[in-house]
Amino acid sequence: MNITKFITTLSILLTGCINPASQRAHDISLAYSRADARLDLAHSYLQQQRYRKARENLLKAETHAADYYRTLLVKAHYYQQVAEMDKAKHTYQRALKLHPSNGYVLNDYGAFLCRQSDYPQADIYFNLAVKDEAFPHIASSYENAAYCAIKAQHTQKAIHYFQRALDYQPERYSALIHLVQLEIEHNQLEQARNRLTRLQQQYEQHPQLMQLQIKLEQKAGNHLTAFDYQRHLKQQSPHKGGHQQNSKSN
Repeated sequence: MNITKFITTLSILLTGCINPASQRAHDISLAYSRADARLDLAHSYLQQQRYRKARENLLKAETHAADYYRTLLVKAHYYQQVAEMDKAKHTYQRALKLHPSNGYVLNDYGAFLCRQSDYPQADIYFNLAVKDEAFPHIASSYENAAYCAIKAQHTQKAIHYFQRALDYQPERYSALIHLVQLEIEHNQLEQARNRLTRLQQQYEQHPQLMQLQIKLEQKAGNHLTAFDYQRHLKQQSPHKGGHQQNSKSN
């Protein structure tokens, strides 16, 4: 046997020894990769409200991986945006059946239920989402739960969820701002003051922070201090107004 024939024979033997499980894993990974490319495009088109293009790419993603959790979630988001809520709910429920412990699925279904004003069920799914050890967006899910609790008029629960979001991501600005607002409204003034002090060290005289500081000082009865913040805020207003106008014109 010459060397060329030997190499050809060896290649055939090695090919025949490929583990079927490894081959299947490779095929699934490839299918997901191809689906991801289409799903990224579909998601982008949804953000642009180009629904026909979004659907085209979603259908192509389904040819690669119809039961992939991302395919199902983007499909559900598509149905939401075109006001097909029954189809959206059915798609979420299929995703839950196939991926019952997936944090992305649980969180997104919770958000869907909250928008449908089903607050108790939404709360359940947000709390299930944060139990997924592979889910990287724990702070975001807790913050979603907090917003839903506010809609349900469960203020103390909302405060707890914002605090949990900050346990996982201490510098999460949106959670900090909303937590301070709730603390001021419910006379937890010392906690609100401490958070505002830390925020001002990082963001200096941000108008939103100054507005909260005014509310805090008014609630605490420090009217002169509140007036001083109001004066500083008015000095910033012309610049702020011009910036907003420029943003709208772009």
